[in-house]
This record gives sequence, structure tokens and C-alpha cells, in this order.
Amino acid sequence: TTQAAGNILGVITLNGTALHGTLKPASAATFAQVRQGPVVMTRAVLQLVDPLTVDVDTATGRWLAGPATLAWVTPQIQVAGLQATTQQAAIKLDRAEGSAQTWNAQATATINGLTLTQPSSLPVDFTLRVNADSQSAKADIQAQSQDKSVTLAARLEQAWTSGRGTLHGTFGPVTFDRATFRLRQLLSPWPYAIDVTAGKVDGTFDAAW
Repeated sequence: TTQAAGNILGVITLNGTALHGTLKPASAATFAQVRQGPVVMTRAVLQLVDPLTVDVDTATGRWLAGPATLAWVTPQIQVAGLQATTQQAAIKLDRAEGSAQTWNAQATATINGLTLTQPSSLPVDFTLRVNADSQSAKADIQAQSQDKSVTLAARLEQAWTSGRGTLHGTFGPVTFDRATFRLRQLLSPWPYAIDVTAGKVDGTFDAAW
């Protein structure tokens, strides 16, 4: 169970069956803990950066929201049990609409400087572009270390009802060089007895569930 508290500021007007609301910047929701797979975020805050408009037709139940940008602040992050930090994170809602039976939304999430703290890792920037509806979600994922040495791209598809999904991605090419980038720079301290100081590597990965 996720516990949340909100501080919502805004204005609501009703004209016949047309309900119009504007949420003001600084409106925020605080989550005691958010858990998604191997990621656990504690005391996370989602805060509006610019106004968010919401329109509802009370006769038909149809609604429309966006666009808007939200800042995501989370002091404590665990990734697969390891502590992590971020420099900045945001969610840009392009558009969301729906009714009582169906909905769809498009949004982009950015995470800058995701870094493991112990052992410490290279800071990585992520961009996640999501197109979701009441049946499924599709996401394009781009990740790159801030020194540009490691890159990754992936496509995620998830069906809500069946729970089935697929992931396909590519990484690299990663160029190893003794003077500029070696394998042991991924983590500090490096916990393994091997290192790579020359050559290139790239590849693909797939998963299904």
C-alpha cells in the first residue's frame, strides 16, 4: 500500500455540464514510499512546475488534461537493494484524455544523473517516452552515461490485463581504452578481479514475461 498526502492549489469553475479546473504550480503530492520492481523510492514528492488544466464533461464523463510539467524529487532511492541518487527528475505530460471506460496518455520522463552511491557508479541520464492507454503501454527508453562512454536504447511493451510484456534493447558500441575509459570505471570500488582496457563491445538483449 502506498501512502500519499497532497497539497493541491487551484481553481474550479462549472458552466452547465462543463467542469474546468486549473491546478497551480507548487501543487504537490508526497508519497511515503513508491515501489516498482527493483526500484524503491522513499519520501518522494511530485510537484507541478507550470499550471495543469483539466476539463470534464459531467454529462458524458469524458475528460482531458495537460499539458504540464512536474518535478519529481526523491531523497532516498534503492535500485536492486543499492542506494542511489539523482541530480534532477521530471515528468512532462503531453496529453491525457478518457472516460469511465477508456483512457490514453502520452508523457516523457527524464532522469538526469542517476548514480549508485555505494559502490559509486558513473552518472547516467535516462529519457523514457511513454504512450499508454487502458489496454497497454509502450515505452521508448534512452540511457547514456554523462561522459558518453556507455549508451543504451530499449523498447518496452506491456499489456495490463494479461500482464504480459516484452523488452528489446541494444547497447553500445562501448569503446575501451586504458587512458580514457576502462571497465573498472563503471563502479568504484571495482569489486571484480578482471578489467577491460582495450577493444569494443556492443550487443542486444531481449526479455518476455
